[in-house]
Amino acid sequence: MGWCNEFVAAVDCPHCQQSVAPAFQISVGSGDFFIYNVGDDIFNESHNPRGAIRLRPSSIASFLKQYTANFCAIGLGDCPQCSSDIWATVRFENQRLDSAQSLPQSPENMYAIWAIES
Repeated sequence: MGWCNEFVAAVDCPHCQQSVAPAFQISVGSGDFFIYNVGDDIFNESHNPRGAIRLRPSSIASFLKQYTANFCAIGLGDCPQCSSDIWATVRFENQRLDSAQSLPQSPENMYAIWAIES
C-alpha cells in the first residue's frame, strides 16, 4: 500500500465473522512507520524517535491535524483467522485512534479521509 502507519483495532471479519484485531494500513500520522493501538495519540511526538512530527506534505492528514481532531479514514488489514483482506472505516477522535468498523466490500476510494463531528 506504500507509505503508511498501522492502526490496530477490533472488528468483525466480514468473511469468517470472527472478532479480530488486524493492523489497518493508513497514510496518516507520523512520517515514519509506526503501529498504533486504540487510545494512542497519532500526532504525539513520542512516537517519532527523532522528536519531530513529520507528515506527508500532500497528506490531507496535515490539514485535519490543523483544523480538526476528529476524522475517519479507510484502512486495509489482513484477517488473522482466515487471511482475507478486511477494509474498514477507522475512526480518530481527539487525535487518538478510537475504533474501526469493517466494510462488507472494498471501498470506491481506498485513500478517503474525512472530518467528522465529535
